[in-house]
Order: sequence, then structure tokens, then C-alpha cells
Amino acid sequence: DMKVHLYRQHGAHIGEAVRIEPGAIIIAKHISIGAASTIGADSTIECDVLRLGRLVALGKRTRVRCRSVEIGDALWAKDDVVIGGGGGDEAGARLRAGDACFFGEGAYLNTCEPLTLGDEVCIGSRAMLFTHSHWQSVLRGYPSLFAPIEVADHVFIGNQAFVFPGVTIGAGA
Repeated sequence: DMKVHLYRQHGAHIGEAVRIEPGAIIIAKHISIGAASTIGADSTIECDVLRLGRLVALGKRTRVRCRSVEIGDALWAKDDVVIGGGGGDEAGARLRAGDACFFGEGAYLNTCEPLTLGDEVCIGSRAMLFTHSHWQSVLRGYPSLFAPIEVADHVFIGNQAFVFPGVTIGAGA
């Protein structure tokens, strides 16, 4: 309660019945959290803009580091989700997710470039979505691709799936 009070006192827009659990910290210029949302214990959120809808639940040890996070209503993220990763400080580093999404335990959402998720998108446990492919040496001729990922409404990305930069996934996939 004290954390919520202090964030409000410093300009954050936080709805009723919001919980910021022990060890959780938010470092952001603009904070808006909808009613009945929860930031799990020992989570760290670092971004310029944080906009969470109503009934958003981020699990324990959530790690967010990117420019902007905008999530609609009723997201449920399990423990140890990472949003950001390499390139989290890039100008296009942002996540936009619609309503009623789910992020499984240990999901990794890289946001070097924009990552856009529609409504009712399920990202399975330990699935990885990368907006860059810069892990093999370009000096040895490997390509380096930086591109957004777009996922339409009603999509299920299975456990341990890997989505590459520039991929668009259509509705219902």
C-alpha cells in the first residue's frame, strides 16, 4: 500500500486495488496501472512509458527493460517473464499487447524493435520472440536482421517456440 501511495504521490496514475508486491520496483517517467492489477514480487520494470490495463497480473521476478510497454486489460504473465533483453534501449524498443493475453513461465519477449501482440495471444512457457538476429558474426558473413514482430488476434505460440525477426503471424494461428 505504501509503494502505491508513493508512486501516486509522484504522479503515477494507479487504479484501485493495485498491488506492488515486496521487492518489486518500477522506474518509469510515465506510469499508468489499471485497477486490480498486480506487479509480482521481486520484479523490475524500467521503461519510459508503462501503461497497464485493468486486471493485469505480472508474475514473480518479471524483468522489463525497454522504451515503452502498453498492455490492455486482463493479461496474465507467469513467473520469470523477460520483456526487453538485448536492445532494450533502442528507439523502437516497445511492446504493445492487446486484451486477454497470456505469457507462460520463462517467456522471453525481445523488444529491440516493436513487438505487437493482438487480443487473446498466448505465448507458451519458455517461448522466445526475437526482434533481432544479431548473434553470429556479421564479419563472417552471417546476416544481421533487425525487424518488428506482429502477432494478430487469437494466436497460440507454443511452449519453447522461437519466433524470428520480421515475422507476422495471422489471426487464429
